[in-house]
Amino acid sequence: MKTIILFFLALTLTLLGFSQSRNKGTIVEKAFTYENWGIPVYCNGTEVGGLEGDVTMTSVIHNNKSWTLDIVSGVLEGTGDLAGEYFEIKFHGKYFFEDGFRVELHFIAKGDKGTKIINRGYFTPITGPVSLKSKCF
Repeated sequence: MKTIILFFLALTLTLLGFSQSRNKGTIVEKAFTYENWGIPVYCNGTEVGGLEGDVTMTSVIHNNKSWTLDIVSGVLEGTGDLAGEYFEIKFHGKYFFEDGFRVELHFIAKGDKGTKIINRGYFTPITGPVSLKSKCF
């Protein structure tokens, strides 16, 4: 859990600095490679491991709407209970900067051994997860 909070906190601080350097409009950062990206995986509410590796990320920054969207895709290696399996991931993270900071996330991962993971939820860096729905099958 600490990993996901620290990841999003670091990303948020970076995006806040970037978004404050421009005042209006929508900025689309072209796809770039984010090395050593990782995210914890929850199955039915319990952390079972994580996914790690290099991904392609596109950021869409909406300065006039005070939110940012990251779109991530790639093939990641499982850790913990998921070790030995590789997952194709599609991740959307939406970061809201008004009325206190919060993050909404949704990702789907399909493993090469048949495991499927769906995680959806939101949290704040101060309180941690507010709502997290997870399913693995």
